Amino acid sequence: MKEIIVSITLIAAIIFSLSGCDKTDEVQKQLIRKWKLEKIVYSFYDPERHPDGPPTYYYSDNNVFYEFKKNEKLVISSDIDDERFDRGEYTFTCSFDTDEYSQKYVCFDDGVPWYYRVDGSSMILDNSPMDGPTYYFILAK
Repeated sequence: MKEIIVSITLIAAIIFSLSGCDKTDEVQKQLIRKWKLEKIVYSFYDPERHPDGPPTYYYSDNNVFYEFKKNEKLVISSDIDDERFDRGEYTFTCSFDTDEYSQKYVCFDDGVPWYYRVDGSSMILDNSPMDGPTYYFILAK
């Protein structure tokens, strides 16, 4: 009887751990693409310096790309110099937070979570809960 309980517990633990991996893998599959940056919006700002609303920077006329690769590498390439992003190669990890909001998020080299949403050919990387910016992308052609 003890062996059966141990076996059932072991099987349940394996199934539970695999279901978590499926969510993370699903998150990563949505992200693994080349994305073109369209704009950056800052939600945390000084209204006296920006009376018209949150500072927004548009990049649709530029070639700023974020390419997420299968080996958990992110390559940022750009035809412009800008302090809001650095060209180069970075590592990232994907997670699926099982809180009441079921948030999907990505962590980059610094470990700060960026929540993200993919809707067809658009993606949002959102760091506003940490008083950071929100990046808006379209799928690169």
